[in-house]
Amino acid sequence: MSRNYLFTSESVSDGHPDKLADRISDAILDRCLEIEPMAPVAIETLIAPHLVVAGEIGFPTALRHDQVLEEIPGIARNVLLDTGYSQFFPGIDPDECEILVRVNHQSPQITRAVERADDEYGAGDQGSGRRARSAGRATLCGHQQARRG
Repeated sequence: MSRNYLFTSESVSDGHPDKLADRISDAILDRCLEIEPMAPVAIETLIAPHLVVAGEIGFPTALRHDQVLEEIPGIARNVLLDTGYSQFFPGIDPDECEILVRVNHQSPQITRAVERADDEYGAGDQGSGRRARSAGRATLCGHQQARRG
C-alpha cells in the first residue's frame, strides 16, 4: 500500500514579527529558568498592535509565579527597546503598547504527563527523529528561498 505525504515547513526571515515574538518568549523563559532552573515553561507571544503573552509556568510556589507575572511587561518592553523599537519607529511603541499577560500556573494534569518517574521529561508532542531531520531540510529550503527574494 502506497502512502503519499505532503511535508510543509515554515521559515521566516529577518524582520518578521515572529522573530520578535520568539525573542520576547525566550527572554521570559530565561527569566523563569533563572528563578527555577527546572521549571516547566510554555510561553507564546502574539504581536498585533499590542502584545499578548500567554502560556503556563510550573513553579513550585505561587509566589514565584506571581513574581514573574509582574516582571513580564518589563521584560517584553526591554526586548522591544533592545530590538530598536521606540516611539519614533513605526510599529510598536514600547512605552505605550498594551501588554496583556495571560500566563497560568501549570495544571497538575500536565505536570503529571510531563514529569515521569524515569527522570525523562516531555509532553510527547515533539514528533519523531525522522520528522526532525525532515524539518531541518525543509527549513533550509525555506531560508534559501527567502535569500533569493
